[in-house]
Amino acid sequence: MNSPSFAVLDFETTGFRPSDRVLEIGVVTLDAEGNAQEKWQTLVQPDRHFDNANVHGIQPSMVAGAPRFSEVAKEFAQRINGRVMVAHNAPFETRFLRNEFQRLQVQLPENIDWTLCTQAMAQRYLDGHVRKLSDCLKVAGINNRHPHAALGDAEATAELFRHFLPKMRGYLDSCEVLNLNLDALNGLDSAPVLPRKDTSVDVAKEHWLARLAASTSSYNSDEAAREYLNLLADVLVDGRLDEGEVEALVELASKYQLGADDVAELHDRFLRSLAVDAWADGVVTPAERSWIIRIADELQVPHSRVTKLLATPAESRKAGSFNESALELLPGDRVTFTGALALPREEWEARATAAGLNVGGIRQNSKLLVSADLDSMSGKMQRARRFGVPVVDEPTFTRLLQDLVDQEPDLAEISAEDTAETAEQTTEPTAAHGVKLEEMLKEADDTRNSAFNVLQKLGEPAAESPTGTGAGYRAYLNARSEPEAQEEAAKSTQPHSSDATADSLSIQWQEIFPWLVVDPRITHTATNVAEEWLTQHHDEQLSDISPALTPQMRPTGLQPDQLVVSRWFARYPEPLRARVSDLEGVPGVGRMRLQSLVYSVVLLALDEWDSGDDQSEELTEEINPELLDGDLESIYEEPGDELITPDVYHADDEGQTVESHLRLLSGWAALTGQWPNKDDENLPTAVRQAMAITDPTAEIIEEARLEFLRALGADERYAFIFQKRFQGNKTLEDIGKKLRVTRERVRQLARALQAEVDENCPALNVLITAIGQRIDPWMRKEELLDALPMLKEPTATSRHFLLDLAALAKQQWRLDQEWLILEGADERLEEAIDRFADQYGVADVSELAEAMGTSPKDLTARLRKTQRAWVRGGLARTKQGTVVDRAIAELSIRNNPMSGDALAKMMKDRSKRSIANALSLDPRVHRCGLDRWALTEWGLEEWTTITDFLRRRIEEAGSQGASLKKLQREVVRYGASPKSLLSYASSPEFEIRNGRVFKSTVEAVNEATPQEARGLYLRDGVWSLLLTVNSDALRGSGMPVPGAIAALYDVPFNGQVQVPSELGPQTFSWRANTYATSTIRRFLEHLEVEEGQRVWLHFGPNKFEVTKATDSVETSEPVAKLLNATGFDDLHDPTQLDGAAAMKILAEAIGLTPETPRRRIISAMWDRRDQELEDLLRSL
Repeated sequence: MNSPSFAVLDFETTGFRPSDRVLEIGVVTLDAEGNAQEKWQTLVQPDRHFDNANVHGIQPSMVAGAPRFSEVAKEFAQRINGRVMVAHNAPFETRFLRNEFQRLQVQLPENIDWTLCTQAMAQRYLDGHVRKLSDCLKVAGINNRHPHAALGDAEATAELFRHFLPKMRGYLDSCEVLNLNLDALNGLDSAPVLPRKDTSVDVAKEHWLARLAASTSSYNSDEAAREYLNLLADVLVDGRLDEGEVEALVELASKYQLGADDVAELHDRFLRSLAVDAWADGVVTPAERSWIIRIADELQVPHSRVTKLLATPAESRKAGSFNESALELLPGDRVTFTGALALPREEWEARATAAGLNVGGIRQNSKLLVSADLDSMSGKMQRARRFGVPVVDEPTFTRLLQDLVDQEPDLAEISAEDTAETAEQTTEPTAAHGVKLEEMLKEADDTRNSAFNVLQKLGEPAAESPTGTGAGYRAYLNARSEPEAQEEAAKSTQPHSSDATADSLSIQWQEIFPWLVVDPRITHTATNVAEEWLTQHHDEQLSDISPALTPQMRPTGLQPDQLVVSRWFARYPEPLRARVSDLEGVPGVGRMRLQSLVYSVVLLALDEWDSGDDQSEELTEEINPELLDGDLESIYEEPGDELITPDVYHADDEGQTVESHLRLLSGWAALTGQWPNKDDENLPTAVRQAMAITDPTAEIIEEARLEFLRALGADERYAFIFQKRFQGNKTLEDIGKKLRVTRERVRQLARALQAEVDENCPALNVLITAIGQRIDPWMRKEELLDALPMLKEPTATSRHFLLDLAALAKQQWRLDQEWLILEGADERLEEAIDRFADQYGVADVSELAEAMGTSPKDLTARLRKTQRAWVRGGLARTKQGTVVDRAIAELSIRNNPMSGDALAKMMKDRSKRSIANALSLDPRVHRCGLDRWALTEWGLEEWTTITDFLRRRIEEAGSQGASLKKLQREVVRYGASPKSLLSYASSPEFEIRNGRVFKSTVEAVNEATPQEARGLYLRDGVWSLLLTVNSDALRGSGMPVPGAIAALYDVPFNGQVQVPSELGPQTFSWRANTYATSTIRRFLEHLEVEEGQRVWLHFGPNKFEVTKATDSVETSEPVAKLLNATGFDDLHDPTQLDGAAAMKILAEAIGLTPETPRRRIISAMWDRRDQELEDLLRSL
């Protein structure tokens, strides 16, 4: 029987369920000898939603134009038909293959096995019982250049199959091939294939995370935060956390006693800064968005948080008309910052100054205000509105700042001719100059670079200033990653950077913070002021930080929807009455978050102090209390501004009569459910007759609507003001310009309209209050409109009356999309959760609903809508901030350990690996098996490693040793295999005698020799290892080395040795049966080596060195193939050598003499387990 040919197949899919579809196909065809024949790939339109792009990197947009499976089915079938199908985990690929063809009415053969599984082969032929493709490839020494891409995985699987091929020759002749009925596919439409484009991000080259960490951490006075953020940026360069990196973060957190709340706060800071930097070019690309989401997943930051951070920057706001695209920053422009921004205030001020901008308080000549909250009513925001200064958010400012830097030339680019021309200009101020200088110095009040900017405007050369150019800004950013520069930058910024003397600065700081001990030798920042308050004023109200603060103020920039912030505001309606000691008692507040909250209050004090009114700087505007002649509707110039204009009712005030009071009373009773039921058989006949001719609900709603229209008709400007101010977010300045009156006049008119509603609209107020009682604590909008359909009637200002009521009822209830929410309902819910939820955040929905006065169904709907809790089985999991909180809640409910698979099933938005990484960081949870997790408080034995397990059991057994059979049986309960335990028990640390395991009393000796180590060769008398560089090496992971290397350097068992190199010491270690060396990433970067290239690792007696090797090449000429496979084609020309000469070169390279017989050399390859070279030598 002829040997069959093969088709190596891999799919990427939308998931693992039978309803999931194929998303990408990769095929590599091989002949009977395993030689590659053809490669074929395509993306596939699955015609369904999928959200597992984090697995395979395929975004929905990438398959928008891809063919359907039916359109490539025939072309695909032709490539696999008549061949044995090979796949890693073949049952998985086969199931999807059958499902896709069955949808086309094509049945695959059932009674014969036409597949080969490399996963099953690995179990038989590879050491270590590995299963995953990546693990199998690593053991076999094969590199996957494109993991989790269908063709990349198919190519890697083909290489793995070729690795096993020599051992399977006798078996392959009996394999069946796949026979498909190709004729059944003739009637299908066809479409061109769509291969995947490589959209990978070369993060290693850009080092942007390192710069980000510098800007995030250098202004944090807490050493723990600085070190943790720096380490986080370093280990997340590739967007992933491996086990070693997680352990490093755990160790650092443990060193500084950082709890779960502290770590969560630092992760949030890191991601906020990352999102702001991503907007530098004005857009976040899909690749950048995917990258940030991946990092958020690794850091366990909720997806809702990421969505907000990556939302399109809000539109800039300014008093009066404003075209945002026309906004441009120029050197010398004055900018101001307010609120708790994503990047520290000091960092923004330093960046702005480095780009040549002036930083100071709000003035009439300010170019813009950067705010953490565009809707804030802080003093600086109000002052900006008075002066008509544009207000932008951080992402918008990031883009404007980058545009400024990009358009400015470096100083080095200024030609010598221009410099000479500048030098010829006079630097002596003339009389005119003197006048100009005086005026300009006044204009430069309270700015950073005032003297420099004045001289620059007068024509003085700017070369001595460190800022004012793109070069200055870029130099600043580059210096941020240097520790000395970080420390200097942290000292160099002031909250109000001025050219005043140190004495005046001291007076200013002491005026703002009277309790602050001012030392002229110390440069104060908002950060160290916050630290001082935290340490010295633990039990004083936060409002006492500064006279500029009042208890009811709220720091700008904090997100009220964040759980910690909402809890603070719920417990303290006047937030600044809280003390530091009070905030420490708020769930979720750790040391890091406490620093952030106090820091935001210090910034609020600085902002409020800076915004004090200065009447001399107010914009003057001529007051015109009346509209000019003309139709009121002429002010509606913008699309969508037109009024809905039913006739406005005008009538004289009829006064309050007994009848009107009765109408209010009956209307209140009907609206609040206290009106008799007309179907009640016990009602007197007269009452039923009266109810048949009256509808108090309809009457009071209609009366309320007419009162509202009368109120609007009292002044022809009221309708416009109500629509734009009460219902919209237009500023007083915006409305005033439309009405041609001052902002103060608009304020007066708005107050007058509110007074008209409060004092002369009783039915309207009854209706608003009754709706509040009816919806307590919340109700769907449609439910209320169905019950009170008259609220759907249009008015002069809205599509329906309910929208008007919502604008007037802001102090009682509010409209939140499709929900009506009673004011304070969210705070009541938080209090109920605090009262009824257990320590794990689990609460009974029925108890919560009873406490809230609502039904479990409505409460469940609200919790799910707001994502405040996850509800299942009548229990609400209210702690949803982190993966660990969610896992702990499930463990507490189950009251038994759970596997990683079970937890991943409960948290479908997280991978099993990311869940395990998160749980490893939290002391409340530990492993109680290889893949089982338990609450620490249960007291179950913690599982770490097999080595630790052996040590504990031997110590418990005492001098008699531990029974090997019992250990093998017991270890199965922890999820480990008996064979793995035997392997560890056979390591030098232990010894087995008479079926029992003891601690070894014999000193461990490493007897490995380089002559028997695969890949080791003598070059210039030094043993050297030929290595193909993979992604792990580039990302900085340590790597295994042959045991012979540890023997060369006398590495002790369970110890390590450092060997000098030109780039710092290199560490070699020996643990159990594992020999390893530390990262070689610095050498690879120095050599500019890329993935897939080869290098030599030279293990000299007193020096470690890395040099470039020749690239791997494909050739059929045996001598050339041998020299390239061993890396000696840089020293010998294969065209000048025959097989015998090549044998001699190889013999010397592995420590033998040139005269060594061919048979002995081939035997040495067997000893080195180098099957490839053994086969190659036999062919010579």
